Amino acid sequence: MPLLYTAKEMRERELFLKEQGYKLVVGTDEAGRGPLAGPVVAGACYVPEHVVIPGIGDSKALNEEKREELYEILVNHPEVKWGVSILSNKVIDKINILNAAMLAMVRSVEDLATKFGSNPDYVLVDGNRNPPFAENGLDIENEPVIKGDAKCYCIAAASIIAKVTRDRIMVKLDKEYPGYDLAKHKGYATKGHQATVLKLGATEIHRKSFAPIKTMKGIDLTGTYLDPMLPENIAKRKKAEELKRKREGREKERKGEGSILDFFGNKKKKKRSKKFKKMTKGLKRLVEKHNSTKGGNKRKNSSSRSRSQPKKGRKSWAETKKKSKRKRSTSVTMSSGKESSAKKAKRTKKGGSESEKETKGKKAKDTKRKRSTSRSASSVKEQPKKKAKKKTKTRKPAPKRKRTKRGSKKSKKKGTSSAGQTGQTDRTESDFSRSRSRNRPPKRTR
Repeated sequence: MPLLYTAKEMRERELFLKEQGYKLVVGTDEAGRGPLAGPVVAGACYVPEHVVIPGIGDSKALNEEKREELYEILVNHPEVKWGVSILSNKVIDKINILNAAMLAMVRSVEDLATKFGSNPDYVLVDGNRNPPFAENGLDIENEPVIKGDAKCYCIAAASIIAKVTRDRIMVKLDKEYPGYDLAKHKGYATKGHQATVLKLGATEIHRKSFAPIKTMKGIDLTGTYLDPMLPENIAKRKKAEELKRKREGREKERKGEGSILDFFGNKKKKKRSKKFKKMTKGLKRLVEKHNSTKGGNKRKNSSSRSRSQPKKGRKSWAETKKKSKRKRSTSVTMSSGKESSAKKAKRTKKGGSESEKETKGKKAKDTKRKRSTSRSASSVKEQPKKKAKKKTKTRKPAPKRKRTKRGSKKSKKKGTSSAGQTGQTDRTESDFSRSRSRNRPPKRTR
């Protein structure tokens, strides 16, 4: 893979720090944070400005041969200062891989200081965390740089040293523990490595705190940071159990297995927003005003009284409804000129059988009139439909004839009237009136 930055671009941060007064700027990086087996290794390196080693960059982007070549140049160069620290898998299981990686970086800087007899002025760290230099007795200014092995020259050199030293350790361990192909995958969690661990079991080199090893049968986690007897782990377990219970309770409520009291008791009231509260207040005020205008305040005192027992001087709801019905019936009879059904019933009671006969005769006459009117109306409606059908037929329009006024030049030349030109005789007024009456539609009968 080609390098993302050139040597000049990678040197910019170091030169900027040297301008500010930091003479010895060192870079640190770790290797082996993710594998299932083997140690974690950290490297520290200082490369002077005038020393240029072509090909230095991110160790992950370089081939194994190129890394080996650059490692030999860096380690054997008289002006390059470097240091290495190695932490075993047992330390990783005790203090966690993150803390182990940070501690390895601090110790690599210590190794560099002891080798060359001078503490660095400034340390550039690969990643997003500051290692605990002050806790380990080193008062050195440090700065984390994300993807520093590709951006900073000294961090890239430290990453090459750390990577090569760890690869060489894993090749040696492959001879001690055959069957795991440690020289090939360098202890990383490949599918082949996971399958062999599940088949053959974990060795002394393997990290017990890493999955899937920690879930395997026969793995004792005592002495590790995952020890179940530690107070921190006990507290974590309790929290996990509480969360589990809450989830189970929610699932039961969804399915409807829990009781009604549990369902309503466990529910918390939703927090209403300020807008919602204002809306409810406004609505309440409107309702109060509406009730006050209708006389709702007066009705509060008379809540015990039913609707069927109205106040003195007031009529009941049923009586008012009857009156409204009577008014409607009288209005209908006035408009139509016919007697209402209630009055007819009264007359029949008084008159007896004779009045019944009269009413039956009147009803028969009314029905005959209605039938006659309906037939005439249907006949009137049918006629315009037939004409509409005739209109839909496409006929060629007749050629328009030019009419000339009497006494015009054309008529004078020919010596004939306008009627003579067309070949028609003069019509009388009665003829015109007949033709108009034929074209008119028939009058509708009411």
